[in-house]
Amino acid sequence: MRIAALISQPLRANYCKAYVDRCDGAVILTSDPSAFDELDLGLETHVLAVSPLPELVPSKRLTRSRLFRTVVERARRGSRVGRWAEMTAKRFAWRLRYVDRALLLARRRRQAPSDPESLRSSAIYQALLGEAANDGFQQLVVFDVFDLPIALQFGDDNGMDVLVR
Repeated sequence: MRIAALISQPLRANYCKAYVDRCDGAVILTSDPSAFDELDLGLETHVLAVSPLPELVPSKRLTRSRLFRTVVERARRGSRVGRWAEMTAKRFAWRLRYVDRALLLARRRRQAPSDPESLRSSAIYQALLGEAANDGFQQLVVFDVFDLPIALQFGDDNGMDVLVR
């Protein structure tokens, strides 16, 4: 069975690869295709870069996580200074999580867009339509709850099952 997998946050890239390995072929739509660079995907599996809706996944958060991963990757190259930089970056990120959470609680969060037309006009939805027209897939798998509104809208419009892993 051929599937499409949506994964905006690259933290679950290994889980996505493990699930995709059990299928005949797959297309992985992600905001960070570099998370799959070192994973050995099958020949029938390809990765497609898409941009999530900013209302669903704030771009500031994506930028911060990419910057943090870059700093940690460069720090792990084996020097004592690198080890110190990695530990310092992790401590700093740990403290920032609490500040970020406090700021989110202090102001009201906006509701995710529930307008079907805004979901249908998103880049992810259009990419799903293109992949469904090109190769076709029988199942849509979501690895992040951020992608669920678009996946559910696509599933409703096309009569497709949506799985959450």
